[in-house]
Amino acid sequence: MDSGKNGGLAKGTLDFAAALMEHQALAGFVLDAQGRVLIWNRACERLTGVRAAEVLGTRDHGRAFGDPKKPCLADLVVAGHKDETGELLVFDDAGAAGTRMDRGFRDEGWVSLPHMEGSLYLVRDASPILDGKGRLLAALETLSDLTAQKEVERQLLLLASKDSLTGLASRNALDEVMKAEWNRAVRHGHPLSFIMADIDLFAEYNEHLGRAQGDECLKAVADVLRMEARRPGDLAARYGGEEFAVILPHVDLNGAQAVAERIRVAVLELGLPRMAGSGRVSLSLGATSVVPWIEDSPEILLRSAEQALGRAKSGGRNRVVAEAARMAEGLP
Repeated sequence: MDSGKNGGLAKGTLDFAAALMEHQALAGFVLDAQGRVLIWNRACERLTGVRAAEVLGTRDHGRAFGDPKKPCLADLVVAGHKDETGELLVFDDAGAAGTRMDRGFRDEGWVSLPHMEGSLYLVRDASPILDGKGRLLAALETLSDLTAQKEVERQLLLLASKDSLTGLASRNALDEVMKAEWNRAVRHGHPLSFIMADIDLFAEYNEHLGRAQGDECLKAVADVLRMEARRPGDLAARYGGEEFAVILPHVDLNGAQAVAERIRVAVLELGLPRMAGSGRVSLSLGATSVVPWIEDSPEILLRSAEQALGRAKSGGRNRVVAEAARMAEGLP
């Protein structure tokens, strides 16, 4: 640095700014009006694994964030500043690098830093430093590390998507997947099938053998469903209490009936005693299928499966009833 100006910033001003940033907990760096690194604070060194000595006075800072050819947000500020107005140009590639804010840019997301292990969730903000006439002196970029917070959110989301006892998908997760698969089936015109299963006489099972044994029974049945819902797009879920459900994309009614029958037989073959002298644990299942229309909703499958399940139970239990779902009135 010279003793007078450096990229438009007086040396005294630059030294003061560097000293101020050096003790900030927030990671950050400053580029001059030509895109060279003026300041790279200690927090930025810790965050990126790149030392200030490696980048000061260079335009090589991009390598700290992965792709050296992809501009950082501060680069967009430098490249997009119009000296005469103090405004920023709109860049065709700005959307890929960040969202244009008032005289600056922001982005957030998971970033894999090449000099560090793993990925970090960073919120990055960049803004111009202007002189009294609105001319660009430098660009400041700060990096907030929200990795710990996002990891907690990720774990909470994972917990919410799974039933805590059986490890199958939760009812909420089932509903979300059903919506997505329904919309996909509408777009592509392929069948979508749904199975509902209920453990026969489970209330009596719990009453005679106890809650702990009942939980073991639920987990054993869940394992069977997990094994039989074997394709990548299939989803087995705990619907509630002793009820379970399976979503089968690209499967017609015959296929759904076959899967339901495999589940029924596999549970029976577990040989779980219901109670003394009363046989083995069994399932009743209702299977249904439809090629969805946009005018309908997934409720059609849910109602149809519930009705088929009801007929399986009233017909003697330990059986499968398969019925095509009824479409909205006036549709095929």
